[in-house]
Amino acid sequence: MSAREYRKHGQKDVLENQKGGTVMKVTMATKSAFKAVGYSLKPRVGHVEGPEKSGAYWLNSDFSSVSREEYAKIAGDQADEIGMWYHPSEKDGELTYFFGTVVDSFGYIPKGMIKVEIPEADYAVFTTEAADLKNNKTAFARAIRNGWKYIFEEWFENSGNAYDQTKFSFEYYTDRNGGMDSESAVAEIYIPIKRTRINSTLKRRNAVRSVSPFNVRPHRIFR
Repeated sequence: MSAREYRKHGQKDVLENQKGGTVMKVTMATKSAFKAVGYSLKPRVGHVEGPEKSGAYWLNSDFSSVSREEYAKIAGDQADEIGMWYHPSEKDGELTYFFGTVVDSFGYIPKGMIKVEIPEADYAVFTTEAADLKNNKTAFARAIRNGWKYIFEEWFENSGNAYDQTKFSFEYYTDRNGGMDSESAVAEIYIPIKRTRINSTLKRRNAVRSVSPFNVRPHRIFR
């Protein structure tokens, strides 16, 4: 589907077929800048192998360094959370996973947590397949990782859009899409894009190989 066709649809949902007949819902949207406070999780040995291996990395992570009461102070009534891989430093290739809650301000940051500012960007927003988060966290993680795999191995090659390497890609979790007790939870994957048509198949495939969030250094985390 071309960038022109996406612009024609505007904010409408688009159903995108994956190999094997699976369907992912894709929405083109501009998201305003926002703030988040959360955990910086260093990867366990052997776990950073690509989005299809390391998406939803927060599952089964240790969050005991901050109490639930303190986390509730920063979250308030806000139920939205994000997860993303990022480079803490532009000087090396180290990757770290951020997981935390969207906040209105940085008025309170518990010890051991960091703050993040996500700039405004144009996104392709993918909704993952529903999975039983309540009883099968592995299935939920698999649905998210399959989404990442599809985006970078299939969607970019055919979409006519380019990855915006100056912005962040991230997973977005909200109770509106099912919380920890949901048996049909979904997540959204936000991919920053430049809506430019790449005419050469070879150039497009080379671009796809280089747009993995594990190969770029977007804006730094603000500590």
